[in-house]
Amino acid sequence: MKFLSIAAGIFFLSIFSAANAVQITKVESFNKIVDSEFHFILADLADYGFVAGKDRVRDWLGDSTITLEFRDPEFGPGRDPIDAAFLSLFMDQGRFFNRATNEDWVLDAAFNQNGRLIPYLRVDDDVWLGNISVTFDLLQSRVDVPEPLPFVLLGLGVVAIGLRRFNVSK
Repeated sequence: MKFLSIAAGIFFLSIFSAANAVQITKVESFNKIVDSEFHFILADLADYGFVAGKDRVRDWLGDSTITLEFRDPEFGPGRDPIDAAFLSLFMDQGRFFNRATNEDWVLDAAFNQNGRLIPYLRVDDDVWLGNISVTFDLLQSRVDVPEPLPFVLLGLGVVAIGLRRFNVSK
């Protein structure tokens, strides 16, 4: 029975100490024709407590994808895809090139070291831009404990162990 109690304690301790990711989705709607260069800040980790220069982006992010909705206004069933508008997308170290047809782009999102996702778009012809959405797993969803409280918590744990032994011996 004592072994089962110890095993259950270790099991629950390992479950409660596991880090949980929070999935965040941000969507920007444009619904306009873009005909040259275009950029904006889509997501900023500072909104969630990220401190540039202190924290590392890879410690804060899990899987991150960006979905872009582009359409060539002149693209149709009789048109060759090679004649569609050519797009260039730059995100920090990520570079993506494609033609605008009737399909959305789903790519890996590349946040910069300041924790911002800034897509830079460049098109060579008129392209309709619909929604741009980013989905990422926020790994740092914790609350910091003020400094003296860890010692109080450790003290309470020692007292609880002492009371447990006191109750068992009677």
